[in-house]
Amino acid sequence: MKYYISRLNTADLSISTVVKRLKDFRPAEDEQYLVRKKADSSSTIPVYRGVDGKLKKEKDHFVLLL
Repeated sequence: MKYYISRLNTADLSISTVVKRLKDFRPAEDEQYLVRKKADSSSTIPVYRGVDGKLKKEKDHFVLLL
């Protein structure tokens, strides 16, 4: 499975990094990221945060695409 990861502040530009596993991606500390499983976007995308060199999912934070 592929994951498409983009920074939250540049998500409108659709610049994504493609990785095979989430642990293959090294995030910047305290930076927010959008993580999708498909290149095409669904209606809600979960937000992850970089913590200790890993991506941690934020429980109550999603981005809604119209």
